[in-house]
This record gives sequence, structure tokens and C-alpha cells, in this order.
Amino acid sequence: LTLLPVALLCAGLGGAWLTDRVLQRVRRLTQAAGQIGARDLSERLPVTGRDEFSELAETVNGLLGRLETAFGRQQRLIEQQRRFTADASHELKTPLTIIQGNTSLALSGHPDLAEYHQAMGEIGMAAETMSRLVRDLILLAQSDAGRLGQDQIELLLREVLERAVSCVPRLDAAAVCLILEDEALSTRGNEEELVRLFTNLLT
Repeated sequence: LTLLPVALLCAGLGGAWLTDRVLQRVRRLTQAAGQIGARDLSERLPVTGRDEFSELAETVNGLLGRLETAFGRQQRLIEQQRRFTADASHELKTPLTIIQGNTSLALSGHPDLAEYHQAMGEIGMAAETMSRLVRDLILLAQSDAGRLGQDQIELLLREVLERAVSCVPRLDAAAVCLILEDEALSTRGNEEELVRLFTNLLT
């Protein structure tokens, strides 16, 4: 009975010391986690020992690594889209300027028939350039939405290639020689996407 208070005191002090040691590691993990910001996921939690806390720290570090990879991929996609949007905006300015200039020229004064045809031809080429850029933007939006490769049908390869040749710029189309040993050769896919694919390859 005399030693019982001493034993309780020792047990309390020992328990408090052990609890403080455990809580110190929790506080270190909490501080380290609090220093990790959304823009800097390269930081990692300290891993010491081989107990439950170290396993927890390793699990959180693995999660941070996956998040860092995902955020990096997302940032690259956003940067690509930003560059593409800036390039598309810049490219749209030129045909718009051509259309505005030729329209103003055609409406002002009394242009003869040759000048009128020339102005209309330049407006048509500028409109074709704008249409191509808009199609590229639509394709990019479809790609982001995961809608490419849909509406697949059976197609004759020759018809797809002939459409692709007709889409190639006139100066390049003259150099294209299309030879198919099997006229009935067919494939399955989305017609517009296959035409775009072969047009890019031929160009």
C-alpha cells in the first residue's frame, strides 16, 4: 500500500513519456503535411522506423507521387491548349483581315470584273483557312471529350484515299500517285477522321 502511489506515479510518468513520443511523430507528420502546397507536390513526408506511422507516411508519399504525376500531366495539357488557342487566334486574324480588306475594296468605288473575281477568290481562300482552323478546334474539343473513334462504318479504302487526295493543297496533290492493287480493300472506322489522317500523311 505504501508503494502503490509511487507505482502509479511511475506508471503515469512512463505513460506520459510514451504518449509524448508517439504524439511527437504525429506532430512532425502533421507539420510536414501542412507545408505541402497544391503547387509544390514534390515534398514528401519523413519516413522513420518500420511501424504503423512509417507505413502511413509511405502510403501518403505514394499518394502525393500519383497526384504530382496527374497534376503535371494536367498542366502540360492546359499549356498545350493555351498555346493552340493563342496560335489559332493569331491564325484567324490573317484571313479575317483579308476578308475585311477585300470586302471593303469590292464595295468601294467601281471595280471591274477581273478585280471583283480576284477579291472574291481571296475571300474564298481566307474563308477556307478559317473553316480548317474551326475544324481543328472542333477536333481538339472532341479529343478532350473522348469522342474520337465513334460512328465507325465499313469503308472502301480507295474512296477514303481519293477524298484525302482532294483535300491536299493543290501544289502537293500534283505529286500524289495513288496505286491500290486491291480495289475492294476495305476498312472499318470513322470516315471523317480517316480522311483527316490520310490527308495529314499525304501532305
